[in-house]
Amino acid sequence: MSGYAGPVGVAWAAACIAARLQSDEADSIAREMLKLLADRPYDDGACDVLVGVAGAAQALMTMADLGYRPAVTPLLQHCGERLRSMAHPGPQGTFWKDATAPKGQPGLTGYSHGAAGIAAVLTRLDTYAFDPSHAALAAGAMKYESLHYDPDRKNWQDLRDWKPGAAPQFSQYWCHGAPGIALGRAAMRAIADTPDLRAEAETALGTTAAFVKATAGKPDEAHCLCHGLPGNALTLARACACTQTVPASCKTAMDDAADAMCAAYGGRQTSFSRSVRDAGTPGLMLGEAGIAYYFLAITERVQTQVLDLQFTPDS
Repeated sequence: MSGYAGPVGVAWAAACIAARLQSDEADSIAREMLKLLADRPYDDGACDVLVGVAGAAQALMTMADLGYRPAVTPLLQHCGERLRSMAHPGPQGTFWKDATAPKGQPGLTGYSHGAAGIAAVLTRLDTYAFDPSHAALAAGAMKYESLHYDPDRKNWQDLRDWKPGAAPQFSQYWCHGAPGIALGRAAMRAIADTPDLRAEAETALGTTAAFVKATAGKPDEAHCLCHGLPGNALTLARACACTQTVPASCKTAMDDAADAMCAAYGGRQTSFSRSVRDAGTPGLMLGEAGIAYYFLAITERVQTQVLDLQFTPDS
């Protein structure tokens, strides 16, 4: 059950198409999928944004904004209940772990699979299906991630391969590390700004901007949305959009990424995948469709925001 896979993702995509094209057929598909979900919520026990119930909630909240609120409200309540029941709160903060997580692995940090994404979803969920525990869990998630923050690196530890006594590992992408955390904290700031949120968002944005500038144009940098240059650039753009501010360092980084991507693909007749590390993948988050989406996004031709499953109406 996620916004990126399965019936929730299909419903979200159909709703976005219906809104963008005024399509009755797409609207009917979205409503039929919601009826299917009402009969069986398709909850497989995953809790994160990418493959779990947090991602489902993210997509369903956007559908509520697009006119499907009566149908999605019970589903959002279910998502909130599942996120509460799957949480591991404690004196050092709150984390989540799927049943399939390797034995001994800590709860993860970051946006796609970790506490940052779930915290952002819970904060937004409070405006659709209020529950006093949502804010407490989101605060607990921030506290948990702060335990794994390295002030020298200005980044949060990637705990996927954590082992006792091993050197800490760090990533800098939408999925794990500062970029996704920047997006999560910025989304939370848009709803309930606090000094802690502002400080963490600004730190994560600065780390991401520096990484984008350092990797733009490098031949070994992946060109995908999940863990690559275009994904980091669009994550910066989405985080800045959430707070309606664009720091100069972020603008420079996004411009550098656009220059590098245009230099890599401008005028090419060959497959995108021939020059990306994740070669041969036609999909959105890991492959060529994501590269095409990036070029559409930087020319402001998209309303569907795939990194946080929002829909941006025409201004």
